[in-house]
Amino acid sequence: MDAFFSALNAFNRDGVANWNGCTLANKIPNLDTSQTGLDLFERVYTNISGKNNCKVKAFMFVKNDRITNNCGNDNGLSEENYYGNPLIYDNNSSSEDVILDNSKTVGQTVLEPQHLVEFQMGQRFFSYFAISFKKNIEQCQALLPLFIFCDGHKNNNNIYGLLVHCQYDTAVKIATENFLIVETITCKGPFQSQMWEKKKVEFLTNPILYQPHMLGARGELPESSSSVFQSFSHFQLFGASSSILKSLEMGLDMSSITADVTCKKVRDVFELLPQHISSVNVNICPVPGDIRSPAYSLYKDVQVLEGLLSVFGPSQEVKWAPEEAFDELEKKQKKDIIARVREVIAVFNGYKTSQMLEQKLDDQEKNSEEDEDILFNVIVPREELDFTECMWDVLKTSQSLQELKNGLSIIIDEIVNGRASHFWLHETSDSIMADLIKQSYEGKAKAPSLNGTLPIQVLVEIGLDKLSHDYFNFFDTHRLSTAAKLAKFFPVSSSKDTDADKMRRKFLGIQKLHHVVELTANCRVFLQLPLNKISKLIRSTLQTYLDEDVDFSKVFSLAVSYSEITAYLSNLQPVTWRVTASGSNEYGKNTCSAFWSRDFPLSDLISPPLLDSSMTETDPEEVEEKLEYYFSTLSESVHPIY
Repeated sequence: MDAFFSALNAFNRDGVANWNGCTLANKIPNLDTSQTGLDLFERVYTNISGKNNCKVKAFMFVKNDRITNNCGNDNGLSEENYYGNPLIYDNNSSSEDVILDNSKTVGQTVLEPQHLVEFQMGQRFFSYFAISFKKNIEQCQALLPLFIFCDGHKNNNNIYGLLVHCQYDTAVKIATENFLIVETITCKGPFQSQMWEKKKVEFLTNPILYQPHMLGARGELPESSSSVFQSFSHFQLFGASSSILKSLEMGLDMSSITADVTCKKVRDVFELLPQHISSVNVNICPVPGDIRSPAYSLYKDVQVLEGLLSVFGPSQEVKWAPEEAFDELEKKQKKDIIARVREVIAVFNGYKTSQMLEQKLDDQEKNSEEDEDILFNVIVPREELDFTECMWDVLKTSQSLQELKNGLSIIIDEIVNGRASHFWLHETSDSIMADLIKQSYEGKAKAPSLNGTLPIQVLVEIGLDKLSHDYFNFFDTHRLSTAAKLAKFFPVSSSKDTDADKMRRKFLGIQKLHHVVELTANCRVFLQLPLNKISKLIRSTLQTYLDEDVDFSKVFSLAVSYSEITAYLSNLQPVTWRVTASGSNEYGKNTCSAFWSRDFPLSDLISPPLLDSSMTETDPEEVEEKLEYYFSTLSESVHPIY
């Protein structure tokens, strides 16, 4: 016991302690600097149990001289730098020395089997803890909630963790009941999905739910016992499956839509009866840049602007429009910039009709005939483009500063020589080129010197104008917002702002509006939800985005009825499925959870168990058809404190 009390004192003093070859620490190795081990544990715990806000204060695992990260590096560790940070090599140290640096991350660090506590050792620690709890309540409570990482790879019941906590009065920070609660997490599998068909959940959960302390004198379940079973299902409606994403070495811009379905009553595993459904929520993560998105055509212009604006950033190097920023028609009609500029000028002066414009209108008409449903025409290009907007469509394809200057020189020559009377503009057009055209109406236009970054600034400004008009038109057409409300995304600049500051601020507003357009398009096209169903979500998102930073990983949730997504769910198996059971009889009350998941549920924290060859030799093309599930449970037991 002396060693145990020494460990308690050390943890209270330093936040880390050693006991019988095990380590107690308030941190565990992180995924990266933005997501701590505490966050990862809470996510895993919530998935399995359905409970929230489990703020673990201490973790227990095996102290080991070596740890392996998922990049394949096997690094020696000293005791003082083991805890809570990604591991990297120090270029100035030997191969056996390792330093920790939050600014650099070498992959995800997880606990390997050699770092997991033997289950018997975890039980022994808990016994000491329970015995000393009353006499050392303040020191013991500093560890609670405590999670013990167990070696589920070896113990017979596949127990991977013990979560120890107690009920206490938050006002005075002391225990109010004479018992400790232990939640046990187990995981087995994976198993073929077919083996769960027509399985009654009560046969799976009752052995966990009604533990010995809830049985009668003969060890049997009393007739007065009652059980309630509720389920939670998580479906992937749109987006790449995890198995496909994990096989890709580089990240892709991919949107996703999931659905969470809660049932208040369930009998069979994976059962989903409409009459028992209590809530359905869809979760939309619209990621700009997904080529499947109806808003991808708008995103390409956003991408071009972002590349041009980089010349005003730290690198001071412009990134010209990538090949994917051009549509098929522009690729076919790839002409010299000067020829295309002269064509637009001739169109506005009434000398000819743009062949490109005619072709685009023909394509729009064909598309509308093929897809009469408005769902497939959410993003309808504007037909009334002013002079600067038409020039944006031409000049954005420039591949060098000289090419851009050549095109601008032709335009400026037309303006300053009084041949711009037919270059009409929108009232809200606000750019150097628009101002020059307005001056020409009064015969006061003077040619600017196209030196330095001015040509790029001219191009960026007309691009910002073009996109802002596109987004204003989108939200107005769908009656989701007004021009006055949208104007708040482009606040008036102060006199201290440079031209670069003004453009960056306006581009930030463009990014936010585009993200909401992506959200709207995903709901309309992929979920086929009517506007009146999503209008509240869109308006709320527009309002909150005024004060929030741009976050393309943000997930938006929307409550829907089961009937609205029945067509999607009818042919899908859940990605995860959880049943929560609660039972009571004359001997007490208890709860437990059973959780089915396609992936090993603790993979963010613990290295997954090795599968035998019969389970791993799978044709990649058959991965989606061969559904396998890990089976996890979480049970709760109560231990008196004497």
